[in-house]
Amino acid sequence: MKRKPYTVQEKEELLKSDAIEKVNDYQVTYSNKFKVFAVGEYISGKTPMEIFKEIGINVNILGRKQPQKSLTRWRKIHDLYGVEGLLQERRGIGSKGRPRKIPLSTEEQLLKLQKENEILKEQVSYLKKLRGWE
Repeated sequence: MKRKPYTVQEKEELLKSDAIEKVNDYQVTYSNKFKVFAVGEYISGKTPMEIFKEIGINVNILGRKQPQKSLTRWRKIHDLYGVEGLLQERRGIGSKGRPRKIPLSTEEQLLKLQKENEILKEQVSYLKKLRGWE
């Protein structure tokens, strides 16, 4: 992620390339076709900088390290999931989200509180023994 936001001129310059779908203040979203193309070129031996310049992306705006970071990430996805992994949106896949909180019945709440109380009593007695208060 870039430290300072892209200017309006930088955004317009980046969006001239067909490889870039959208640009917001801090992020650039590349097209899936470009990702597949770039990984193929990278595997065949081209450097990330060459690939980005060849397609017409101004690397000075993105930052010198960004092409390498992007291609490393895309190559990892390609190795794990193949070309399909690059073509589909993967954010959120595999995430189970937050666990749902199922309300406990009154009896279950009472049992839970009793267990917590027992644990706390054991902790207090251990600390008392440790400090010699008993």
